[in-house]
Amino acid sequence: MSARFASCTFFLLVAGPALAADSEPVVVATAHLKGESDDPRAVAESLGRVGADLMVLTECTRKAVAAETLEAVGMQLLVDGRDPSPWGICLVGKVEGDTAVVPALWGGPCVGPMAVSRMTIGTKKVAMIGVHLPPRVPVCEASTDGAVLALAGLVKEGRLVRDLGPARVGDAVILAGDLGSQKKQLDPLRAVGLAEIGEKAGRTLSTWSMGPVHQWLDHVFVPASWSAAQVTTFVVPGSDHQGVVGLVEPG
Repeated sequence: MSARFASCTFFLLVAGPALAADSEPVVVATAHLKGESDDPRAVAESLGRVGADLMVLTECTRKAVAAETLEAVGMQLLVDGRDPSPWGICLVGKVEGDTAVVPALWGGPCVGPMAVSRMTIGTKKVAMIGVHLPPRVPVCEASTDGAVLALAGLVKEGRLVRDLGPARVGDAVILAGDLGSQKKQLDPLRAVGLAEIGEKAGRTLSTWSMGPVHQWLDHVFVPASWSAAQVTTFVVPGSDHQGVVGLVEPG
């Protein structure tokens, strides 16, 4: 989390077929890449070992991610939001679907587009939102809390159908990515019925550190009624963040 991130914000949503049977959990992950990486094969191989059905990639650039290297490890670039800046965002995994990229719903100094996806997990219709919110650095932090509140509003006010392309009012929401925020700062999301999978699994994670400072900035939120297990972090080659992965299952 440095001044080089002082730029924009992104989201994704995907629509598609069922990911798993009713009784089977789905592996969901998020990973913040090193955008200027010159070894996309090492990145792809590392991501492939995570075994995710769906994974949000923040700081997803063409230097960090190549479709052919993902395919070589059994993954697909489902949503290609690669961008030359650190604000590219992608969704990779094993299930294709309809996608939409839409403008952010808040203003401020660090704002970019959002991307949206709708899918079925078990019998649930799910809107998956991958996000890279403004970091809490001086040039951006004024818009970070506004972005969190806007996301909470999407869930609480039933605005998915109006604002987020293929998503529909009533969809369950999975929200994953670099939220630029720690526990208390994300309370608006809990207030509208979402829960962090690490917290549900009784884990306290650290995904970004600088010297003695350790922060939990990368998150996966699911409906509070869902279960979560086997939540852990993983190394992302070259990145100053660790990824987060866990098993989730509709409740």
